[in-house]
Amino acid sequence: METIFLKLIWFLIIAGAGVVFVVYRKVASAADKSYVTKTIKALRNNRAKAKEFVETLDIPYGKRENFSQEDFSKLKSALPTAAKIGEFIILYQTEVDVQQYLLITELEFSDFDITVSGDAEDIMKKAYHGFVLRFEPDNQALSVWSDIFNDTNAKFQKQAFTKGITR
Repeated sequence: METIFLKLIWFLIIAGAGVVFVVYRKVASAADKSYVTKTIKALRNNRAKAKEFVETLDIPYGKRENFSQEDFSKLKSALPTAAKIGEFIILYQTEVDVQQYLLITELEFSDFDITVSGDAEDIMKKAYHGFVLRFEPDNQALSVWSDIFNDTNAKFQKQAFTKGITR
């Protein structure tokens, strides 16, 4: 009888931990979406906040050499009509100054994860990334900057965006 009772307790602990994990992931996802929505709203209401936001994007992810001011101007003029860059949906974009252009993106991707039922399978998730495109006149280069990645998914996503924009 004690063995069945102990197994039942362990089962309840494991099931409870699984539920807590799934709920935590859902809450974290909702918080990310809320943060991005609030950030975009703040940027639309006050363009000066774009400079502050760009300062948080302090990690370089890639560079394209032999990129002129004219090339950067062409890129900036083409971006407002673009809905996507590769698989990245553009949620917000603005010119910060003559040498910087801000993009906030959303990416829907498949990730191998644990479901509510406890089974491992591919699950669709959304990731939100901010990027600043910087023209470096001294080097005649275009560089892509973002914030630090928090997992390998984010790292590979930022690298994929960088490859797409610097081709």
